[in-house]
Amino acid sequence: LTMTKMLKVTTAIFFITVALGISSPYCADQPKINQYEGRISYLSWVTSKMILNGVGQMEFYVPPGTKMRKLGSSIDFSDLNILDNATVNYYEDPSGKNVAVRITITIV
Repeated sequence: LTMTKMLKVTTAIFFITVALGISSPYCADQPKINQYEGRISYLSWVTSKMILNGVGQMEFYVPPGTKMRKLGSSIDFSDLNILDNATVNYYEDPSGKNVAVRITITIV
């Protein structure tokens, strides 16, 4: 190979390696967000947990920073009530716990 071709091949390999190195970690770190709808049957402000009865029953951990809305306004965990209808967007952490990302209270 001539020096010019060698430089072009090396440059192409470098850019491909950098592109693959930048894109792959971001894809693997994104948790799959699921959605569950039901009626709140249990709330614990001490442990930041809630249980929804929908199709079955599901428990959620509600960490600080979870986005919560009711009638278009932001609310806090302490504003949730038993029997509220809710939609929860969540992911399952490595330990199997369902972690709430967003909670929307729906009025029916």
